Amino acid sequence: TTLFRSLKATNTEGVWINQEKQIQIIIKPPFWKTWWFRTIVIIVIGLTIAISFRLRIRSIRKHNEQLEWTVHERTADLQATNVLLEEQHAELQQQKEEIFAHKELLEQQNQEISEQRDEIMAQRDQIAITNAELQKLSIVASETDNSVIIADKNGNIEWANAGFERL
Repeated sequence: TTLFRSLKATNTEGVWINQEKQIQIIIKPPFWKTWWFRTIVIIVIGLTIAISFRLRIRSIRKHNEQLEWTVHERTADLQATNVLLEEQHAELQQQKEEIFAHKELLEQQNQEISEQRDEIMAQRDQIAITNAELQKLSIVASETDNSVIIADKNGNIEWANAGFERL
């Protein structure tokens, strides 16, 4: 509200009137400066914030439900995989034990074979020595003029040299 005093004015005939007058002019503010507009804006902003908050909460809940479902699904997959891995582990453990038992058996057999081989090698060496001695004796017995005979345990003659036949 504006109040003007000492207003000078002229009439239609151009005469100045020096009489003090008061004119009250009420200027209404623009609508955006009124109390009712500000109240509406505050209410709209409050509703916007409330609605945004509720939408965000709903979105977060939906996302959490989806995550829970995904976690549940992956947990089930992991449990199935764990069961499979435990079965495979048990099977591998059993195979390991069988292989270990087979390995021990093979090591034992290898030891026996090594002992038999060493025994055969010793026998071969002994036979080679005996053969060498027999060759020497054979040469001596066949070329000597003395009579030489070879008999078994019962006294049966198995071999006789030429010197024995001359007798």
